[in-house]
Amino acid sequence: WMYVQYDCGAVLIRDEEIHRAAFAARPAYLAKQDQGLGGGEPWYCDYGTDLSRGFRALKVWSALRAYGRDALGRAITRNCELAARMGRLVEATPGLRLAQPVRLNVCCFSAAPEDWDGAAQDALNTGITHALQLAGEVVFSTTRIGGRTVIRAAITNHRTCAADIDSAIAAVVRRREAAIAAPA
Repeated sequence: WMYVQYDCGAVLIRDEEIHRAAFAARPAYLAKQDQGLGGGEPWYCDYGTDLSRGFRALKVWSALRAYGRDALGRAITRNCELAARMGRLVEATPGLRLAQPVRLNVCCFSAAPEDWDGAAQDALNTGITHALQLAGEVVFSTTRIGGRTVIRAAITNHRTCAADIDSAIAAVVRRREAAIAAPA
């Protein structure tokens, strides 16, 4: 989430000994040695299932070094505030309803009339998301909550602003109204 590309990651470990004990398994070809390639500690294969891997944490470390903890924290907090704003807009907009309370940076909601059967609700929410994506207006995804397909917004861009949230909800409403007005 820290505004770095995919294939990144970092793990914070509270108790190194317990963590290493969970993964450390040294077959004969990985036996500890006093010198040479097998010498020295730690062996990073003792921290996970991979014997060797890329340095995925470098991207996270670089972002922390370049922007700092406070700036990243403010940006992440802003994403959460914008998701909450979206949730409030959904609740205030006739025809839209939250699928669950907004937590962190994700807002899941439905644009389908509650009195429609489940398959029709799923189709409308999916259709709205696809139409918005194909038009290049808004990139929502879908997920399933309570057995129904709903619209999912994950606010993860540091450039997202309140106007973007307002515009996204307005676009959903336009697509909803057009879909409901269209003959089946």
